[in-house]
Amino acid sequence: ALTRVPNQRGITASLLDAMSYANRYNHPLSVALVDLDMLTNINREMGRKAGDKALQAVAEVFTDTLRMPDHAGRYGDEEFLVILPSTTLKNATSIAERIRDGVENVDCEFNGKKIPVTVSIGVSNFLKGEDLERFLVRVDKALTAAKASGHEPNDLLDQRDQLVAELSQLVQVSTLPADDGTLAVFVAGGQRLVLGTQATK
Repeated sequence: ALTRVPNQRGITASLLDAMSYANRYNHPLSVALVDLDMLTNINREMGRKAGDKALQAVAEVFTDTLRMPDHAGRYGDEEFLVILPSTTLKNATSIAERIRDGVENVDCEFNGKKIPVTVSIGVSNFLKGEDLERFLVRVDKALTAAKASGHEPNDLLDQRDQLVAELSQLVQVSTLPADDGTLAVFVAGGQRLVLGTQATK
């Protein structure tokens, strides 16, 4: 294989196994979706082989960054999925930052020209009982937010969704989008909690 990591089918099977284990034993589980920025531009301006070199460089960073139980695999043309067993959202975000830093410091060249290699990373953690589709939708949202925020590893949207899900397991919860882009959460007893969709600067 080009990147010497599992393909989409292989990494998805590994994720399903990890979800089953986390669900059964109530262990934390997080994933990171790593997107190689500007791969289309690299392919167009420097050639497909240069794009392949960039993908290989990202995959090599996983070898130096990930721990023994972790898994990484190709998830799309320019995406990698990283499975982080027994890892909280906070720790997963730290690992994502190390991946991003490692990629930025990699020396990647093709035909004597430096290839600009950067990544955007979305991070999400598994919620007990959820299915694969829901889990991946949340990490994809976090990746979209990371791209919008300048490639910083992002778990903001996931934290909002996670809190709503956790509240719903404890009390009766209804949610209502507010006009200002926040999410109002009404819990039993009439209490109102407002969650922001963007970090306060």
